[in-house]
Amino acid sequence: MPCIDFSHLHARSCGEYNTIEEFRSVFESVENALGRVGLDSMHCHISGIAYTEKGEKNHLLHQESDYNYIDLMAVFHEFDIKGLVICESPNLEEDALLLRNTFSN
Repeated sequence: MPCIDFSHLHARSCGEYNTIEEFRSVFESVENALGRVGLDSMHCHISGIAYTEKGEKNHLLHQESDYNYIDLMAVFHEFDIKGLVICESPNLEEDALLLRNTFSN
């Protein structure tokens, strides 16, 4: 299964892939290409990210970035995503808990 790096999608597009509609389009593409098994076996990377017009500059804490992790977690719920999420934040433990708590609410 592919790895979807949401932070790099956001950075390489200079700020896109940061809305509910854009997140839905990613999951719709996965589902169209791989079926439900693709959504049940997700492998994702998520972190806040600083970027320039050339892409990633460095990773940031979720709450210090412009990354819309709250809506991403809502779309995870909407599509009933399963699998593995890797947090690439400079503070892995706290940001991983932030993602989990956001997803759980």
